[in-house]
Amino acid sequence: MSLGLLLAIGWTFDGWSIFRAADPGWLALALALALLLDVGVGAVKWWWILRRLGQPLALADVWRVWTGLLPMTFFAPLQSGHALYPVALSRALGVPGAVAVESVVYDKGVSLASTFALIAVGQLLLPEAHPWARWWIAGGAGLAALAFVVDAPLRALLRQIPGLAARSVLLSRPLPLRDRLGLLLVGMVYQCSDSLSVWLGALALGLPLSPELALGAFPLALLASYVPLTFSGFGVREPAAALVLGTALTWDQGVAAGLAVDGLEYVAPALVGLVCLPWLLRRMARPSAAGTPS
Repeated sequence: MSLGLLLAIGWTFDGWSIFRAADPGWLALALALALLLDVGVGAVKWWWILRRLGQPLALADVWRVWTGLLPMTFFAPLQSGHALYPVALSRALGVPGAVAVESVVYDKGVSLASTFALIAVGQLLLPEAHPWARWWIAGGAGLAALAFVVDAPLRALLRQIPGLAARSVLLSRPLPLRDRLGLLLVGMVYQCSDSLSVWLGALALGLPLSPELALGAFPLALLASYVPLTFSGFGVREPAAALVLGTALTWDQGVAAGLAVDGLEYVAPALVGLVCLPWLLRRMARPSAAGTPS
């Protein structure tokens, strides 16, 4: 579906000339920040969760698994690439399968809750007249983020699933509030990378996009890109960016900003991940994983 959507966007897109005037300095800054957050902070978040699950792994090893997975999951359709994460973690670092799955599920939960938190905060940055400034968006997103922090009702519900409580570390030993708040904060820093990329990418392309609008509205486009219809959100993120940024940018300018996010947040990290991919493939191909750094 991504290919079809991208072909449709390319057929109607009339803003290719925007990229010819790109400022290399702003692009370099945007790329450096995107890689720092996507490849660095993302790995730290996962490592923190694994430590709380009783896995004393080296940050460098978790980083290599995280980074090596980026090119492996780049073309995975319908968000199916997430299934590779516990497999790689178990094979490469010897993490027990159930713990590996729980770490990935919780990590994705942190990212989702953080996106909702960014949407709620973003509503405070948007002017009242903005078409996407709505009390129900702020309230709904805020409640979704709060459900991650005050998670006792969700844990009680999950304990009703047969066999899950016996296999889950976090249901038997819930994270303290301090850790949940810390993970949400780290997750917000990690998830705001897309919003920063759309702003810095717009600056690089000479587009009139304010940081308030980028940080206030783009998290909505980020949430839309999670819909499991495409690979890595391609084909959804670009028109969604044009839609939520439409008060400042024309349709073609908004699509161009969305394409800039594609390159900065998804293509570039996947290319960087090729550095760690041979190590990860060797570790995954071993008959068994010892769980010790190499």
